[in-house]
Amino acid sequence: MDTSGAYGGGKAGGAFDPQAFAQRPQVIVRAVCWLFSVIVMGCISAKGWYVSKVDQQEYCVYNDDTNACNYGVGISVIAFVAAVGFIAGEYIFDQMSSVKTRKHYVLADMGFSGNMDYSAPTY
Repeated sequence: MDTSGAYGGGKAGGAFDPQAFAQRPQVIVRAVCWLFSVIVMGCISAKGWYVSKVDQQEYCVYNDDTNACNYGVGISVIAFVAAVGFIAGEYIFDQMSSVKTRKHYVLADMGFSGNMDYSAPTY
């Protein structure tokens, strides 16, 4: 793959190869993140609650705090949507002809992922 184009992408309009796409490290990592978000959401939704024998109310297993279970499910839903969105972004990245659009996608990816380079000198 030629990465001499703008923001790590080749020339726009090239042929799409599904096997090469699935073998990209970014796609593999995002698919693993997607899988983990499904596992976390399923575990908390299925076994994160118990019914009290005293008052027949549902309580969260994390210190009887419903906010803890809701937070875990909420973060896993955000991770699920982000993983699907960034996989779709990787799919259309090579077809983006505008350098400005590629820049916005790369900056959104870095901002969401929290990939900051602290090796640059500070003045």
